[in-house]
Amino acid sequence: MVTDEARGDVGRDDALWLKTNIGKRCAQPIDGLKDQRINRLPAKACIDLWTHLSGRPVEVSQPGLLTWTLRSDNIERQGMFVMRIGVISDTHGHVENTLAAVRMLESLQVQALLHCGDICSEEIPRLLAAWPAHFVFGNCDRDFDSLRAAIEKQGMACYGWFGNIELADRRIALLHSHDARLFHQVCVSEDYDLVCYGHTHMAEQHRRGKTLVLNPGALFRANPHSLAIVDLKTMDANIIKL
Repeated sequence: MVTDEARGDVGRDDALWLKTNIGKRCAQPIDGLKDQRINRLPAKACIDLWTHLSGRPVEVSQPGLLTWTLRSDNIERQGMFVMRIGVISDTHGHVENTLAAVRMLESLQVQALLHCGDICSEEIPRLLAAWPAHFVFGNCDRDFDSLRAAIEKQGMACYGWFGNIELADRRIALLHSHDARLFHQVCVSEDYDLVCYGHTHMAEQHRRGKTLVLNPGALFRANPHSLAIVDLKTMDANIIKL
């Protein structure tokens, strides 16, 4: 249940934060809310719903500021609401190109984001903070501890070299693919509905049995820069040029 303190300290900034975050993460009607979408709910209803979904009360560290952040376990709890995901890779710390991707992803209304490695800057997770995001490292990533801390500071999930993720009842493998043996094993295992990878800086998709194998392309040293979106209901993917 939401604390009285949290109820009393909800201001304009809090309402905007809640509507933005809940709207992006659950941008579809939920049982009991009729046809009203989450991002149209008043602040108090947003808080109640957020608490219900997360299983935790909202905590307020100072008046007007909600400091409850989305941690890895809560990303998993909300996976049932995710239907359209964005996939990016090989940002290599390039802020301008990442911001272009952010604008495109916002226009496409994705509900979660996967990064296939070669992050290369602690600034990148901050730029992607609008979504529950999942990251793996690539061969060009160096300061693992700092990168992981930057990712987790934004309430996102960092899996190291390999991510084994479940969203909308789909099993997803997330890796960079510079380990060719691991990449091959994952692709032929038939354990996954979707395998997302990077490293080559070349966008492509193909099917191997039941598995959709997807490279979104790169946001650095690629012509053109690109990203991908995947509908987890239909398992259709589209590569989007920037």
